[in-house]
Amino acid sequence: MRPDVTSAAEHTTAAALCPGGAAGGRAATEAFSDHGYRGASLAAIGRSIDMTQQGVLYHFPTKVSLLLAVLEERDRRGMQTWPLDRPLVGTEVLDEWDATVAQNVQRYGLVRLATPCRITPST
Repeated sequence: MRPDVTSAAEHTTAAALCPGGAAGGRAATEAFSDHGYRGASLAAIGRSIDMTQQGVLYHFPTKVSLLLAVLEERDRRGMQTWPLDRPLVGTEVLDEWDATVAQNVQRYGLVRLATPCRITPST
C-alpha cells in the first residue's frame, strides 16, 4: 500500500474539479505534464481556473491526490480507445499499440510521472 495516498474512490476526479470542471482537469494535466510534479504549482493551477490554492486543496487534500486523479483520468481516457468488446486479431494489436504510443508521446510528462506513482514500496 502506498503511504499518504487515497484510493480512486476516495478522491475527486481531475475532470470534476469544481468550479473548474473539465478546465480544471486540463489545467492540472498540463501543469503536471509540462512542469513535472515538483514544478507544478497548486496555486498556478488554481489561478488558471479562477480558484485559490486553498480551493484546489478543498477538492484534493494533497498534491499527490490531484496527480493521481489526473493519472486516473488519463488511464480512463486511454482505455476508451481500446475495443474491449472483442479480442484484437493479428495486426490490430500493433495498430492499437501504435496509437497508444502516439498518445503517450503527446503527454510524455504524464507518462514519466505515472511510473513512480505505480510502484509500491516494499515493507
